[in-house]
Amino acid sequence: VLQLSEKARIPFAFSEKNNIITVSSENPWFSAGSEIRDINGIRVFGTESIEVISDFFKSGKYINITAVESGASVTKPVQLVNFYSAQYILIQLITALIFVVIGNLVLLRGKDKKAAAVFHFTTSGTAVILVMTWGANSIDSAGWIGFLLRTLFHASYIFVPIAFIHFALIYPIDRSDKLRIVIRLLYPAGFILFFYITYSYYLLDTLKNEATVKSYIGVFNHLRILIACSVAASIATFLVSYKKTHSLTERKKLLWLLLGFFIGPVFFVLFWVLPQALTGNGLLPEEVISLLMLSVPVTFSISIIRYHWLDINLIIKRSISYSIVITLLAGLYLGAIAAISHYAGKTGITAGSTISAIFLAFLFQPVSKRVKDIVDKKFFRVNYDFRQTVKDFGTELELSGSTYAVFNTLGSRLSEILPAEFMLIFETEGDQIRIIRESGELPDIIFTSSAIYYLKNMQAKIAVDPDEFDKGGDAAVLSESLTESGVALVIKNITNVQGLAYVILMGKKKSGFAFSMADCDLLVTLTATAVSEAEKILLHQSLIRKEMETERLLELDQQKSLFVSSVSHDLKTPLTSINLVAQQMKRNKSITREKTEGYLDIILGESERLTRLINNVLDYSKIERGIKEYSMEPVVINRDIEAVMRLMEYQFSLSKFRVEYSLPDEEIEVIADSDAIREAVINLLNNAMKFSKMKKETGLKLYKEDGYAVIEVSDSGIGMSSEETENLFTPYYRAKSAQKSGIPGTGLGLSIVKHIVDSHKGFIAVKSTPGAGTTFTIKLPVSNEKDFNNRG
Repeated sequence: VLQLSEKARIPFAFSEKNNIITVSSENPWFSAGSEIRDINGIRVFGTESIEVISDFFKSGKYINITAVESGASVTKPVQLVNFYSAQYILIQLITALIFVVIGNLVLLRGKDKKAAAVFHFTTSGTAVILVMTWGANSIDSAGWIGFLLRTLFHASYIFVPIAFIHFALIYPIDRSDKLRIVIRLLYPAGFILFFYITYSYYLLDTLKNEATVKSYIGVFNHLRILIACSVAASIATFLVSYKKTHSLTERKKLLWLLLGFFIGPVFFVLFWVLPQALTGNGLLPEEVISLLMLSVPVTFSISIIRYHWLDINLIIKRSISYSIVITLLAGLYLGAIAAISHYAGKTGITAGSTISAIFLAFLFQPVSKRVKDIVDKKFFRVNYDFRQTVKDFGTELELSGSTYAVFNTLGSRLSEILPAEFMLIFETEGDQIRIIRESGELPDIIFTSSAIYYLKNMQAKIAVDPDEFDKGGDAAVLSESLTESGVALVIKNITNVQGLAYVILMGKKKSGFAFSMADCDLLVTLTATAVSEAEKILLHQSLIRKEMETERLLELDQQKSLFVSSVSHDLKTPLTSINLVAQQMKRNKSITREKTEGYLDIILGESERLTRLINNVLDYSKIERGIKEYSMEPVVINRDIEAVMRLMEYQFSLSKFRVEYSLPDEEIEVIADSDAIREAVINLLNNAMKFSKMKKETGLKLYKEDGYAVIEVSDSGIGMSSEETENLFTPYYRAKSAQKSGIPGTGLGLSIVKHIVDSHKGFIAVKSTPGAGTTFTIKLPVSNEKDFNNRG
């Protein structure tokens, strides 16, 4: 503020022509037309040279000005006055503050943090330019503060234009990866310019002669060219992005940016930078230029934070319309005044101008309406291309793999094309409702039973709020309760598959305009396209499910056929043994008592074996129907293992199988169904015997570990791969290794074991290595460790 308030100028007007500066008006020091030659001995050569030299003096100080007056050289002391008014300084400060506030707001609220950071830098730098413009360099006696402030001004003047180009390359479309080399070159080039102008100003500050003044002004004019080029490059980049992008969101953001550029930087370059470089004077007051520059942070922040806050297309349309109207009417008015003055003379000008003004006032409304219609029709028919939008939407849907993805894509597209205050898309199937997408603040009434009933039973494909619909259109009317809650439009489409229906609710347009027939046609078309794609997906999924079900039934049929064959074989084997022994006893009348007991043991053993096979089939039948029950009570599992060993003694002896088993000295009690536990262990032992034909050995262990009773059954049989163990407990499943080895079986035993263990809140695990055997481990919770009902 001190720098601006103490900036000085000479107290009379002057002008420049062909590098000759002349006094423009009479003043106490020099007569009009006098040629100014030097200031304090420094030759002047343009209006900017006078400003540069004056910056080294405070307002109120005296300088010696030499001028040629009436052919004679005259040197007179002239007291400097303030360059800027208090009003100008206040405007600059307020403008700079607004730049800083908006920059920080974008940095905090912007979703694109990279772009927000660059934008924050540009606004902060612009604020520095505004408050550290060519100000007084003599605000302190030593002069170093003035030098530092001018250096900061130079840095901002160089790097703000570069940052604008950087911003254009990363927002709204980030092209920094493709154009990384451009960004890497811009900033080093900026530093070179910065050091160059800093050195030039250092020489000026030190030497203060004609050569250093010329050098500094020349370098600074190059910076002005840099600003003009950066503005042009940024606008060109935004225009290329606008042309290439097909996203309505990105286009709206770009329109906000372009609007800000055309109001701010373009005016700054055209009415200040270029005129200053060419004539030494701007075409508009500097404070007006500063106010126009506010368009940049305002429009840019809207683009970054809330691009849909206002309808940018509407703003541009109306700007074009009213610019044309004002130009036409102004032309008519001036033409009318010129004609009146030509034919009626000066006496008729007053009356003629009054009549013309009244006439044009009546013309304004019809002309503006006509021009608006022409602009809308010729340049802004709609905010979308109907055919292209439908085509692009169809292409997008090809990537959708589910009905959810289809309607989520539809919601995204509608949000871009026709942004509404809120939107809801949901799916109905019978009494079921599934929300697919929602945005904005939905009114509570939508979720009431009456509203849902109305929407589910709505017959029309589209229903609207008449107040939010163009009068020329024709559509069903929404219920009053929905329209009062802010719902403007509802679209419903029923699929031909599974009785599904899809409903879309939309609030009022964010632009504030009503839905047109073109909007409704587009909505209906896009929704129908989405429903058609959803039907294809549903049919495809249904076909896949049917194929999978057919394959499953065929596989199940094969498994059951194998099961019947295997069961028949397994049942036939013990029956054959019983039959042979019975015939032997019948034929041999003189059989000894010892042999008779042996034969009876065989009959009993095979009968028990037959009973176990039948029990397995019956148990699985109950499991499959969900009626299998277990009688839980405290059980000492050691006794169950001993009972199993007694029951299996005949089969071990018959197959000449060696069993190593170990039981702990302490009794381990569990809450279990004793018969079920025995059945599980017997099934595992039978399994071990079937898969150990070469090395007839198996192991059985019982021990207590971490609050669990652990039962381990191991064998040294053929083993199996890890892939096979994953399906081992599936009903009817038989490992490939078993099928190749011709080992019989029903494929039910292990699935029954799994059901028993799960019902007891236990765990079963299998560890197997091909060719090295298999180990099954059952863990059942011990009753005195933790209450059984709280486990699992």
